[in-house]
This record gives sequence, structure tokens and C-alpha cells, in this order.
Amino acid sequence: MKFEVQYFPLANCGCNLCKIIIETTDGESATQIVMNMFNIPRTKIYAVNTYNG
Repeated sequence: MKFEVQYFPLANCGCNLCKIIIETTDGESATQIVMNMFNIPRTKIYAVNTYNG
């Protein structure tokens, strides 16, 4: 399945909400992948949704 993970960048540079599409088995693993990729805490994750694009 594909998931859209919306997150805030780690640096407080006034950047907007970012999003990335992750293909994995569930939303929790998609969250963990994004946290590891960008070295961000869970508090920076805004939303995880199923992607149907």
C-alpha cells in the first residue's frame, strides 16, 4: 500500500508542511520510515493517510 505522510521539517526555517509518498505495509511503518529518513521526532509528523493517486 502507499501512504502519504505529512510532516514539518526539523529546522524552524518557516518552511511549510511537507509530504512524501511511502510504499509499505501500514501507516505506522510509513511514519517510522519518514522519522528515520529525516531524523525527526514523532511530534513533527502531522498526518498519515492512505494514498490513492
